[in-house]
Amino acid sequence: MSARRAILVVTPNLVGLTKAQALAALAGVGLGASPSEVFALGKPLGRVFDQSPNAGVSVPGGTTISFQVAKAPFATVLVPNLHGKVPAAALAG
Repeated sequence: MSARRAILVVTPNLVGLTKAQALAALAGVGLGASPSEVFALGKPLGRVFDQSPNAGVSVPGGTTISFQVAKAPFATVLVPNLHGKVPAAALAG
C-alpha cells in the first residue's frame, strides 16, 4: 500500500466577511467551519474579526477553520427621565 498525501489548501482571508460569506469561502476550497459569535466592542457587527489558522496558511483539505463573528454586547434601552418624580409617579410613567 502506498501512503496517501493530503491535498493542501491555502486558508482564505475571512476577516471582514459576513458569517454566510465566510462559510461559502471555506466550503468553496474544501475546508470545514467552526464559527462562533462573540461580544466584540469596536468590531463591525456581523463581520468576521478573527480566524484560526490565519489566512494564507496551507492546511490539509477538510481542516476545520475557526472564526469569530462580532455581535452586539448589549441591547440599547431607552430610560425615561424620572428626576424630581415621587416613586408613585415614576412607576405610573
